Amino acid sequence: MRRILIVLFFLLAIVLVGIAISGPTLGEQANTGNGQETAQVQRIDVDLIVSTTGTVSADKVANLGFGVSGTVEEVLVEAGDIVTTDQPMARLDAIALTLQVENAEQALAIARANRTRLTQPPTAAQVAQATTALENAIAQRNAAANARQNAPDQQMVTCMGVENARTAFNDATTAYDRYVRDGLNADPTFTANPDHPTALARDNAQRAFDQAEAQCRIATTNAQDTGQLGAAEAAVAQAQAAYDDLLDGPSETELAISDAQLRQAEIALEQAQNNLRNATISAPFDGVVTEVNLRLGQSVSPGAPVIVLTDLVPLHVDADVDELDVTRLTLDVPANVTLDAVETGDIVGRVSRIAPVGRVVQGVTTYAIQIDFDGDVPETMRAGMGGEVDIVVGQLQDALVVPTRSIQRNDATEFVLVPQPEGEPIEVPVISGQSVGEQTVVTPVTEGSLNEGDTVIVGRTRANIFQPPGGGR
Repeated sequence: MRRILIVLFFLLAIVLVGIAISGPTLGEQANTGNGQETAQVQRIDVDLIVSTTGTVSADKVANLGFGVSGTVEEVLVEAGDIVTTDQPMARLDAIALTLQVENAEQALAIARANRTRLTQPPTAAQVAQATTALENAIAQRNAAANARQNAPDQQMVTCMGVENARTAFNDATTAYDRYVRDGLNADPTFTANPDHPTALARDNAQRAFDQAEAQCRIATTNAQDTGQLGAAEAAVAQAQAAYDDLLDGPSETELAISDAQLRQAEIALEQAQNNLRNATISAPFDGVVTEVNLRLGQSVSPGAPVIVLTDLVPLHVDADVDELDVTRLTLDVPANVTLDAVETGDIVGRVSRIAPVGRVVQGVTTYAIQIDFDGDVPETMRAGMGGEVDIVVGQLQDALVVPTRSIQRNDATEFVLVPQPEGEPIEVPVISGQSVGEQTVVTPVTEGSLNEGDTVIVGRTRANIFQPPGGGR
């Protein structure tokens, strides 16, 4: 037993001496050869990128509707159909609109005929008719003037006959009364004979007296100024004006009125034709029908969108840029678009539009931009696809870069670990900037503390650098 214990103590002593002699060599291997990944600091030219997300959109999208109200009579397309410019896609019942066009055409024809007639020279028959009308008016005016001049004398002569007729009537009445009285004296039952000469003489005298009075009243009226001469003179003036107008042609006022009536008729026809056209939805450009919200017999209102037409060539990308980045953008700067659904890699484009006014959504101000593609685009690209947009806004020359996985953070401080030939690696504070693939631009907080060619530790934290791979003590 004693011998066995002596041998064991001897072997333990050898082991302890060996550990004491080899200790420094094992520690150096733990610091530099414990399986951690390292990389060298490099200097490269780096593009400055503004990144955002965007959606592929068509340059032309039209929400189409009818220009008038009515009932749908025909639906000529369905979603997915390819149409060409001016191709009809839907129609309303247009019977009433067609009649309105025909009425407007007739009204315009009448207005044109009136305008033409107004400017044509008078015919010989028209001149003869106007001349005859003027001559008749003059003759009637002269007759009225003569009658007016002779009326007082005619009145005096005519009315003198009234007194004579009254005297004759009184005498005839006296003779008739005597005849009746004598008869009654001779025979109380006497009845006057209506055909007795005195009765007939009395009746004739009565009629003569009435006629004389009537003639006297007419003569008296004619002797007074009742306006007959004035009316006759007015008729002459009217006939003379018509005659002069016929020979002189239309006045400027008449021409202006005729022109206005003609223009009104033209406008009415244009409006009717426009209403008829608006009863048909036609394609405003070549494209693909992407939506149809119509059915036969449906009643529609003017302007209500019922068909969506999209021009899929060319396509562009719509995106929003934060207000902090929009000032770095200019028109025509290059942009790379990576679509989630297209596996052809980056698609090259350029910024073609930057909105002058931002919009605020949930307290964040963004500006809409548009990116047009350079050259051909993948056939699999479709409107509505989304993806990443990287816009090149500048370049850093000879920038210091490290692997992104080598950058570590401690509260608000960023640093990289630089291994040392002996002892633990040191922390070199840096400020990270633009990322390029798996690398990131860094600026050392202390100038010269990190340089091209230096080695940094990648993917391992300071806490596990010296941890054995198996996790033992």
